[in-house]
Amino acid sequence: MKALIDFIPAVLFFGALVKYDIYIATAVLIPCLFVAAIGHWIIDRKLPKTQLWVAVMALVLGGTTLLLHDPLFIKIKPSVVYLLFAIALYGSRFIGEKPLLARIPQQMLVMPEDVWKKLHTAWALFFLFNAVLNVVVFMNFDDVTWGAYKAFGVTVMMFVFMLAHIPFLHPYLQAEEQEKKETP
Repeated sequence: MKALIDFIPAVLFFGALVKYDIYIATAVLIPCLFVAAIGHWIIDRKLPKTQLWVAVMALVLGGTTLLLHDPLFIKIKPSVVYLLFAIALYGSRFIGEKPLLARIPQQMLVMPEDVWKKLHTAWALFFLFNAVLNVVVFMNFDDVTWGAYKAFGVTVMMFVFMLAHIPFLHPYLQAEEQEKKETP
């Protein structure tokens, strides 16, 4: 359900982009991202920092796009978000006792610190790659192609990237396997 909530603004953005233009699509995207953050709040009863932060970035950069009638600002938003995610993930290795993802309560995944660091580096590089690729796509293709990449291409790439982690992370899924062994 949460993944669907995150995906709906991208689909609506792309639909408005195809039917109208980037300015209407931007005007659709901004409130949709705030509604998605509220949807997460309704489900979890806590304010989702990441979704809220992305919505604020869309408000600032999308609002600038609408105000100046310049699509560069909304097109650069994904790169800014991905770059900040990369910095936060990689930088978390040096701030605090554990990397960022390891600070989230883990119910099924228990890994040594060096594995967490490798995982964080992989995700940081993935987000950095996406930041650069977004710039390449928006500078070399039309708005609809960029919108399709943003709405669907990044989602597919992220899904494939997560699937690629399965063989790497499988040995650390001991909690689930332990439960299966204990259940008669």
